[in-house]
Amino acid sequence: MSSAIQLDYLIERIQEGGEDPLQRLATAVQVSGDLEACARKLVQQFVEQARGSGASWTQIGLTMSISKQAAQKRFSARDADNPRISNQGV
Repeated sequence: MSSAIQLDYLIERIQEGGEDPLQRLATAVQVSGDLEACARKLVQQFVEQARGSGASWTQIGLTMSISKQAAQKRFSARDADNPRISNQGV
């Protein structure tokens, strides 16, 4: 699945929503925010799976091309809600 195809689809749907360029812009901003939230949840899901399977913060950071500390800071607060994950080593 190509991101260009998805982008074209979104552009077409937003343009079909009305003639007013500012309304289309407002809709695009809303859709963009929704996509960003979805993307964060997608990554969170797989970070939790990786931690649950025993992956270290170093491994997660390397996979995400960020430091171990950045990965831990971004995702470890959510680990606290899951004792099975939060008790694993760094």
